[in-house]
Amino acid sequence: MKQRDPVVAPHKTDCQTSSGLSLDISHSLRPLRVGEEGRGLLINVHSSGGQCVAEFCFGAIALPHEMFGRLHPLIGERVGILNLSGYRVRCLERQ
Repeated sequence: MKQRDPVVAPHKTDCQTSSGLSLDISHSLRPLRVGEEGRGLLINVHSSGGQCVAEFCFGAIALPHEMFGRLHPLIGERVGILNLSGYRVRCLERQ
């Protein structure tokens, strides 16, 4: 049985993907601390208050505004965003 990847905010449970999207992530916006990785289906990316907000099923990650251009083309993909005193983005699997 395949293990689920750990996520930054595992308490989030109300999420559907594809055309039946049902999200309530407003309460879970937070930055990634150094050494943390957020992994999962990237649902949306937008700018808010001078920062980039990456929305996942588990919640939303606040990132530097410069990340928007790198993340926007990856909406709908399963990605990992790792903070190592600088952000690294990887596509985990192509759909």
